[in-house]
Amino acid sequence: MENPTQLNMEAESVALIRWSFLSRLEKKVLSQKAKIHWLGVGDGNNKNFHKVATIREVRNSIREIKRADGSIVDNQEDIKKEAVEHFNNFLSHTPPDYKGVRLDELKTLLNYDCAQEDMNMLIGEVPREEVMRVLFGMAADKSPGPDGYTSEFFKTTWAPVGTLLLQ
Repeated sequence: MENPTQLNMEAESVALIRWSFLSRLEKKVLSQKAKIHWLGVGDGNNKNFHKVATIREVRNSIREIKRADGSIVDNQEDIKKEAVEHFNNFLSHTPPDYKGVRLDELKTLLNYDCAQEDMNMLIGEVPREEVMRVLFGMAADKSPGPDGYTSEFFKTTWAPVGTLLLQ
């Protein structure tokens, strides 16, 4: 800096704070993408880290999928539709010879009988304090859940989102 005036030094300080914030944010995103914990144990945001993240992304991507009729789908929208249809069919399939299992047969197979108070606890309402205790006990920098949101999101937005989450 050629002219170190007070105004220039303040501007540089603001720029440094902003850069530090964005750098931390980038590290969090990359850490979640790579699903490795190198940042937490000392390895920095380096070339090898980016290489591992890229390899993982390429390895986990689906470029094409074969339909039940044998045709190949290669665009992302149709791949998503085919995957949803496949798992809907798979998870809702009932074999033609399925007879079911009576409760007394199931109890003999399991050799365990849950106490009535335990049954009541399993079907009862979960207290708000317990949800908060579990949520705020989770690590913040883990991968997002199936809904795409991390525990850090819910912790940060607890005031407006918490009541909606517990409905």
